[in-house]
Amino acid sequence: MDRPRQVQRDGIRFQGLRCIAPTLAGFVGEAVTVRYDPRDLAEIRVYHQEQFLCRAICQDIAQLQVSLKEIQKARRGIKKGLCQEIKKARQLIKNIEMERHSKLPPQTAKESKSTSEKTIILKRYEKD
Repeated sequence: MDRPRQVQRDGIRFQGLRCIAPTLAGFVGEAVTVRYDPRDLAEIRVYHQEQFLCRAICQDIAQLQVSLKEIQKARRGIKKGLCQEIKKARQLIKNIEMERHSKLPPQTAKESKSTSEKTIILKRYEKD
């Protein structure tokens, strides 16, 4: 799979990783095409104007062999954990609101009607 990328001063950003190669120093700001093996993201192939330029290495994972599926699985796990935290927080808020409503004195029918029928009228001026 190939996607156009721009070469930065510190290399190429790819899948949240920074890939570097000495050859890329002369191509800062240039658009390049990145091709990679989804089973091994530690090394990407860089093409400039459809010509092979170099192989860039992601030093963070160079000694490891990390596949795209593993990265996606890890991201899904993190997302799932965050979604669970959000659900817990919403449930907590809901419980607190229910406690507040149960502690409030009951309103008369007139009071509840008057508060629900209040509308906000926006004043407009000629020069607006």
